[in-house]
Amino acid sequence: MAEKLLNPAESLARLSAGRHGKKGGKPGVEFTELHGFTITQIAFFPEQKAAAKAMLKRQFSVPQMPEPTSSCRTNGFLCLRPELGKLWLVSEKPILADLPASMNKYYPLDISASKLCLLVSGPKASSLINRQAAVDLSCPDGQFIATGMHHVGVHILKISEDRYLLMLPSSFAESLADGLFDIACQFGVQISKPAKGSIKGIEG
Repeated sequence: MAEKLLNPAESLARLSAGRHGKKGGKPGVEFTELHGFTITQIAFFPEQKAAAKAMLKRQFSVPQMPEPTSSCRTNGFLCLRPELGKLWLVSEKPILADLPASMNKYYPLDISASKLCLLVSGPKASSLINRQAAVDLSCPDGQFIATGMHHVGVHILKISEDRYLLMLPSSFAESLADGLFDIACQFGVQISKPAKGSIKGIEG
């Protein structure tokens, strides 16, 4: 097995770029760390739901609030709803400094540094994820799933049948990615160099 060492400046589990594990044929899984996203969290209480819907449309041109554990894409934003009263707005540019004071009642918070975005793709992507998390990946595209890997909370966005965006807590990302890598080697895994992500690039 190839030595798992990246440049110390890289954040993805020190995994070396290239092909690893099973030889022959196309790799069953590909890992790509995506960076350059800003993730802004917005929170609201149940009695604020109607106002929060109007705020999304007025401030961010998001026409409809996604249902819990779901997502929507519009106007350069990926809008995720990880919990009943929380929204994550993923964008390619910071938005916090440009928000009006009226947004303070929704407790806007930049949580970008707390998440590592790992794109897992390929015909064995769902099999790999299911080795680490007991989740039903037959759900519709766009589903945003809260689950756990080794008792660590993670979120999974299903982009398509063979593409998933994993949002790993930064403090545990290295060990979680290492575990996924070890399992992926049985399928053949291609580690791509970290790439600057785009909202369009993670559309299904």
